[in-house]
Amino acid sequence: MIVACLNWRLLAAELRHCVTLVSPRLIITELDLQELLDQTPNIPTLTLGREYEDALTQAPHFTPFPQDPENGLVILYTSGTTGLPKGAVLSHRAITLCPRFCAVAP
Repeated sequence: MIVACLNWRLLAAELRHCVTLVSPRLIITELDLQELLDQTPNIPTLTLGREYEDALTQAPHFTPFPQDPENGLVILYTSGTTGLPKGAVLSHRAITLCPRFCAVAP
């Protein structure tokens, strides 16, 4: 699974473009953004709050397994010369080894 982080400030056409680039199986959203998502391709959504919490309680137990450090973990969008966002894939290694993203517990 790769998480594609979408910017809530995007225009409907830009959001549609980003969603189409990654062809997600599910979009997790906040209730106040549902209207904007209604203008994107027909993809199942899960709304944060009660719906999300209910889904978590019904989810099967997840057993983590080792990942290749170069596998994609997250997609962040940048803008490019065309004016449309571009997806940049960040690997497990890039996220876990980057000090800006790490928290150290005592």
